Amino acid sequence: MATLNQKIQISAGSALLFALVSLPLTYQLTSRLIQTSPNNLFLLHTLVFALITFLTMGDPRINTKEKLRNTIYGTLIFYFFASPTYSNFLSNLLGNPAVLLQLGAQALLFFLALVGVMYL
Repeated sequence: MATLNQKIQISAGSALLFALVSLPLTYQLTSRLIQTSPNNLFLLHTLVFALITFLTMGDPRINTKEKLRNTIYGTLIFYFFASPTYSNFLSNLLGNPAVLLQLGAQALLFFLALVGVMYL
């Protein structure tokens, strides 16, 4: 069982990954490389998040089943907080903040949700 400090470190790393994968610049780069709809682009970013999450759990003491379960939980949380619908909701709630401020708020909420899920 991970300590609170370890859970915070893991969640902070995942929140950083959340922010990098969700950056508008990342979406622009991806859309230049792959011509597809915005919905497919979001799904692609979700899959990339899941893949990176799974691959960065390199601790050999953690079995593959547990890594996969943690990856699925983190990816579902990513899908919710990074979704265009949630982004629009948060933007309206915060009064149309700057893009990076909104992304920071989304990453913070992702971080808090991930820490919370680790206690389930």
